[in-house]
Amino acid sequence: MRIFLPNLGVYGKDNSDIDLISKPPTPGLKYRHYSPSAQVILIEGNDPIKMQNEILRQWKDYNSKGQKIGLIHTHQSSITLPEEILQDKKLVLVVLGDDSNYKEIAKGLFATLRDMDGLGVDVIIMEGISEEAEGLAVMNRIRKAAKDIILCNK
Repeated sequence: MRIFLPNLGVYGKDNSDIDLISKPPTPGLKYRHYSPSAQVILIEGNDPIKMQNEILRQWKDYNSKGQKIGLIHTHQSSITLPEEILQDKKLVLVVLGDDSNYKEIAKGLFATLRDMDGLGVDVIIMEGISEEAEGLAVMNRIRKAAKDIILCNK
């Protein structure tokens, strides 16, 4: 199988004719990592209040469109999910732990994304985690899967 990506632009080059399987320009491009069918919205930053408000805003937006929403909650100790979200019967909520337990989040992330695909969610809202230890790999993969990345910093 040959995979071509038009105008990939790695290192500022026009890579429209690069065969990514046999001659990838960087090792990270050789294999496509799992990405869910649902669009992924990544909310990350160092301000839990702004992140909480953005989760609510995204939920309201997609809920008003009648879309089935998945929410991956990784900040149990710092982000309190609003009651209106928690009472949404259509919401698929997965609590992967707290953002300080990177191993647990990394271990459950891809199974969670596959499960949400299996449940037919249209959009997945995920809270980003710190890029320490395993968090770096988690954030790398989820950023690659994300349609939108929303930064919520102080």
